Amino acid sequence: MSARRRRRLRVRRAGPRRAGRRFRTAEGAVDSATTERPSIRRAHAGLRTTEGSVYPATDGGERTRMTLPVSLSPEQLLDLIEQAADLVQSVDLDGRFLYINRCWRETLGYSPEDVGRLRLWDVIRPDHREGCGRMFEALLAGAELPLVETVFVARDGREVELEGRVMLARDAAGRPSHTRGIFRDVTELRAARRRIDELLTIARAVIERAPVGISVYDPGGQCVEANEALARIVGGSVEQVRSLNFCRMESWRRHGLLERAETCLARGEAVEFETRGETTFGRPVHLQFHFVPLDLPKGRHLLVLTEDRTVDRRREQELLAYQQRLTRLGEVAREIAEQVDLRRMLQAAVDRVRQLARAEIAAVVRIDPETGRAADLVASGISADSMPPGTEVRLRGLLGRVASGETIETARAEAEPDFEEWPGWHPRVGPMLGLPLRDGDRVVAIMMLGRAPGAEPFDATDRQLAEMIADLVVVAIRVNGQFVELQRLNRKLNELATTDALMGVANRRAFEEALALQHATAQRYGVPYGLLIADIDHFKQYNDRYGHPAGDRVLAAVAGLFRGTIRRMDGVFRYGGEELVFLLPHQRREGTLQAAERLRRCVEEARIEHAGSGPGVVTVSFGAAVFDPAERGGEKVDAAAVVREADEALYRAKERGRNRVETAWGAS
Repeated sequence: MSARRRRRLRVRRAGPRRAGRRFRTAEGAVDSATTERPSIRRAHAGLRTTEGSVYPATDGGERTRMTLPVSLSPEQLLDLIEQAADLVQSVDLDGRFLYINRCWRETLGYSPEDVGRLRLWDVIRPDHREGCGRMFEALLAGAELPLVETVFVARDGREVELEGRVMLARDAAGRPSHTRGIFRDVTELRAARRRIDELLTIARAVIERAPVGISVYDPGGQCVEANEALARIVGGSVEQVRSLNFCRMESWRRHGLLERAETCLARGEAVEFETRGETTFGRPVHLQFHFVPLDLPKGRHLLVLTEDRTVDRRREQELLAYQQRLTRLGEVAREIAEQVDLRRMLQAAVDRVRQLARAEIAAVVRIDPETGRAADLVASGISADSMPPGTEVRLRGLLGRVASGETIETARAEAEPDFEEWPGWHPRVGPMLGLPLRDGDRVVAIMMLGRAPGAEPFDATDRQLAEMIADLVVVAIRVNGQFVELQRLNRKLNELATTDALMGVANRRAFEEALALQHATAQRYGVPYGLLIADIDHFKQYNDRYGHPAGDRVLAAVAGLFRGTIRRMDGVFRYGGEELVFLLPHQRREGTLQAAERLRRCVEEARIEHAGSGPGVVTVSFGAAVFDPAERGGEKVDAAAVVREADEALYRAKERGRNRVETAWGAS
């Protein structure tokens, strides 16, 4: 017996003969029946309900046949469509809606009565209308559409991103009659994906521009990410580095890196390691590794930070070669290392090089890498009278030649052709030694040594001593520069993580951290603090009248007024929407109320036009609360309770006419 014959027999046993229609549930395919009722004809052949799943017949999956003992009645089928968790619609060929189910109506904010007057062009976003027209043409031409992505505009103006299937229905004569569509709301999913893409772009930019080598390996040891800095360090290309698997790298096994990587992954603890030798690509290096475990959804990965210490270690080896003959150089290095800032380091180096090289005068001039001018001068042997604070150092004449990278060693400085540019604050010298201090191919400072006229010239040992101390100065300058840059990057990252980009004030995350710290301090030391919550009055009406870009400008302007009004110790944060919150350390009730009034007046007096408000200008309402341990009488109050008190006070301010301050402790 044919499959078609068996299907007809099943329909006859189930009841009166009806046109069969295919559904596929979570268990398999179901033969159901529909009548010629228009509302049922407009239903779609695949749905997802809240009680179970029925998937579109166009999903491309292979069906498993299953026959229910009875067919669905028209009422049951209509209820199935109406209760579906997907958006189901039927639209005639003129764009009029014939049917929309409950999920469609709730998502877009329409009622069943809207169906008769609603057209597709009323809800589809304007820039999608042309594509919708082409879709209709393709359906009429007999094409089977792929997954459709579009954007509908809800009744309240929200944009709802949808994806799903659209099919063409035909009447009994085979003529096209209307379209059927099943969609799901992917607005939040798309927003999350866009945010993830943004974060990935930021992370990728940070990795690519990092001064150290960065690589990430999956649980199997395969490199999945590497930056240009790492490729330069190891002497290969980025593509070659990304093709490596550390489990099969002989260089990692030979230098103990494989063992430490496996330890890091097994224990989940960071590991630091330094080694020297040849990379996989044959480059001799001295490297420092930082192994950091990363617990990711696909398993524990290994983050490897690689720093090239080759140049530093080479210089250290050169210093060690002279150690027996120049034992006092170690004292110089220790003395420099004991200093806490760069200027003291340079002063220690200048004092010691003057002593060891038997010079009358010694100086180091640090060069600004941005301008190429002298940044500061550290000297030994020059009196304060001849070089008072603020003396300008110009890199001209002999100083300019050294700053340009030339080493000058002469018995008579006066005999040099550029001596006439000798700075007036510098004493006259006879023998002179000028060394450019290089970090790579850049001169970061110059070192000048001088003896009195008629003294013996500097010899090779003096020059070696000076060069070795100059190397220490270069390392000090480099390390200081890296430290300063790291501090700057940390400040920038912290600012990005805790600052609201629109208002230019700290965000809610920063507020919660600051509030927790302030509250803990108040509880421990009995120090009071005030808390204000501000809300811009009639802000929705402002957006409706002037537009959202103008509303954004008002938010930024109000935040700027607040920043210019509060004390330096106070904090202002964006709490959400048009609400801001203020933390006022060491403020009791009177001070908190006065601060709120100052803030309220500064906005009102700014006279920002707002035709939708009573005063005709932008105004702000405030709710104020104070946490004073002395007034609480030992009552345990958490920070969230203080926020609730201020929020309730703000609500009263809104109820009592806006543009006012209400407090948690009584009328104001």
